[in-house]
Amino acid sequence: MGPVCIGTMPTEVFCETGLGFKKRSPLQPALLVSLAHDYVGYLPTARHSTLGGYETWLGTSRLEPQAAEKMLDTLLEMAAEVKA
Repeated sequence: MGPVCIGTMPTEVFCETGLGFKKRSPLQPALLVSLAHDYVGYLPTARHSTLGGYETWLGTSRLEPQAAEKMLDTLLEMAAEVKA
């Protein structure tokens, strides 16, 4: 497969989160695997949280509206540590 940065999250991520990791990762090429290690529901972006919808309901998402950005930032920090 060659050199690649594979990030994972225990949620069902929105496309914007996966594309954000792919674009902003300090290691390239990069891809994001969702539903890895556990399942804690959907991970809507803050914008989608305000729009509402099935993925933002309490039964399908138990995370705060800023969780996607926080988790993505942390994952990018981890990738930066690996690069260093």
